[in-house]
Amino acid sequence: MKFSDFIDVRDGTHESPKATDKGKKLITTKNLSTNHIDFSNAKNISVDDFNHINERSNVEKYDILLSMIGTVGNVYQEKNDNPDYAIKNLALLKFHGDELLSNWMNYYLQSEDGQNKIKQKLNGSTQQFISLKELRNLEIELPTKKEMETKSRPLIIIDGLIQKNNKINDNLLELLDTRFKQFISSSKLTDTTLHNIAFIHSGGNKPKEFSKVKTNEYSVPVYSNGVSKKGLFGFTNKAKVNERAVTVSARGTIGFTVLHNKPFVPIVRLIYLTYKSVPINFLYLLVRSLNIQGYGSTQQQITVPYLRKLKIKIPDVNEINKFDAENLSFFDLIWIKEKENILLFKIKENLLEKYF
Repeated sequence: MKFSDFIDVRDGTHESPKATDKGKKLITTKNLSTNHIDFSNAKNISVDDFNHINERSNVEKYDILLSMIGTVGNVYQEKNDNPDYAIKNLALLKFHGDELLSNWMNYYLQSEDGQNKIKQKLNGSTQQFISLKELRNLEIELPTKKEMETKSRPLIIIDGLIQKNNKINDNLLELLDTRFKQFISSSKLTDTTLHNIAFIHSGGNKPKEFSKVKTNEYSVPVYSNGVSKKGLFGFTNKAKVNERAVTVSARGTIGFTVLHNKPFVPIVRLIYLTYKSVPINFLYLLVRSLNIQGYGSTQQQITVPYLRKLKIKIPDVNEINKFDAENLSFFDLIWIKEKENILLFKIKENLLEKYF
């Protein structure tokens, strides 16, 4: 059965509405990862442009978004009653309130079989994409409603536990950001540069032996540019950087920051910072607080020399060490929740493989 036989398959606008200081959010491929939309980096558009786009491409509860260009195959199921954003260059699978079918399709599209079907239809030599026509013509075999419910239910429970942990970690990070700002604002500060407090390195080429890393939105594939801004800890099984480090995305979407507690392999699209004179947890909060601006006309980027010269203001190192000790328990709790999510994600992967 083709997708178009049982799903209303559309896409977002192909126009480029003008960015505004205020207005409604426009979501594109760069804002979409599986199970997550990053609104922090989405541009605002006027209400008129928003309404014009949503005449044809309005997103409703239980609809599914699918990235169609560049990073193809990221899947997001909308679970809110009244989504308040427009979309561009994203596939829109509309279910018109059919929660059961939407749930099953959400997990099928995340499965290896679903991802492979999408990849078989990719076009483009420099930048891959899947056309709306190809997407509508994808064929799958639909199970019974009872089978859909049986397969979806445990996956929904697991996703709920992951999201609960994510929410806890989001709140803890927000608390740490607030405590960091209060600490900085109440301290006597000294002018310096990032180079004076951290070793700053560029990533290398992606190792040939690397295959796709299966992971959740927190434990992102750290060798790619798809670093989740929500992510705190990143990891991979192949070790190159063996010490704790902070990575910053350096091309395309600038400034996504991740703290690594495990060995990892960064590539050229990442810049990583390691310990020199301040604790790595403090360095992570500091980098998160910086307004790092990219440059370049066709693709925004930052470089190692740029970061090394970046001027900052920091308190005395003894005061920084006290602050680090006072907040260590918050990082420990975040890491506990992260490890729980890693286990939950592995269980989810096994179920996806078994069911699909």
